[in-house]
Amino acid sequence: MKTYCFILLLIVFAGCYKDKGNYSYCTINDVAINIPDSIVVLTGDSLNIVPQIFQAQAKDESRLKYEWSVRVEGGVINSSPDSADWILSASRDLHTVINLFPQQLFYSMNFKVKDTVTGVTYRKPLQLRVTNNYSAGWMALEQLQGSADISFVNTFQQKAFYHVYSAANPGIPLPSTAHHVNSFYFPSISVVDYQYPRSTLNVVLFANGGYILQNGTFKKVADYTTLFKDALPAQAPQFMADAGTGSDVIFINNGKLYRRFYSRGALFFGAEYPVSDGQGYSLAPFSAPSSSGKSIFYDEKNHRFLSESQGSNLQLDSFYAAPYYAFEGNVNG
Repeated sequence: MKTYCFILLLIVFAGCYKDKGNYSYCTINDVAINIPDSIVVLTGDSLNIVPQIFQAQAKDESRLKYEWSVRVEGGVINSSPDSADWILSASRDLHTVINLFPQQLFYSMNFKVKDTVTGVTYRKPLQLRVTNNYSAGWMALEQLQGSADISFVNTFQQKAFYHVYSAANPGIPLPSTAHHVNSFYFPSISVVDYQYPRSTLNVVLFANGGYILQNGTFKKVADYTTLFKDALPAQAPQFMADAGTGSDVIFINNGKLYRRFYSRGALFFGAEYPVSDGQGYSLAPFSAPSSSGKSIFYDEKNHRFLSESQGSNLQLDSFYAAPYYAFEGNVNG
């Protein structure tokens, strides 16, 4: 009986405890935001968004504060090395001119609403794609009488824009010997302790030179020779292509091979490739890339196929086809 009495006392004591805390309860004024999940805007145009805002308790919006922001990765604006949130507006409705650089990927954008009474902030993310007439589509090299030009087919607008190079570069005609126009997209990569931002490289080549063109405008920004670490013996660009890795690029200049190992952090094309047998070579302006990252070339001087060696020695080796290959790579002809 003593045992039962002791337990009963504990229960009585617990039931009689008086909560001396001072609590104040209120209903949260939940805020709901309704805006599109993604928006496309032309650079230089006004972006206008009027959100729908619903409050659970309050009748007016005087207690609310607003913030529109967009996240900009390093290198996109003002060559900033780091990502940052750029404040676009502190107004309820967004009416602002967008001068962000056009790109294929979406910018991450946020609309924040803060209830100044409860201190709670509500956020609605959305994706912003900044484009222009020349940001997404196909480049086409035009051969005209006595000159050349570049046109652009905008696949998003399903519209063709003609003579975009000459319009962007008055006084710098494109020679009639122009033979290639290339666009290369380089993803963001980490090398050692540095993060390279994603970028795009546009190049047009002609008989004895070439130009680097600004992405989205087609304005000439530099000569193609600035892509090389060392001075070229001769300016005779013939061919430029993806090496099959998605980031590295090969270049044939005056019959000689060069490679830019962007996957290893290289920003320039390295030295001219030698050939392992010492016979010299002069490459035809084409390549056959492979999934291994090695490319195959045709040597017009010695009438043979050569392949890249990417070991400790960067060089060209004679290409010997396996029995199951579709052609014999070491036969003259």
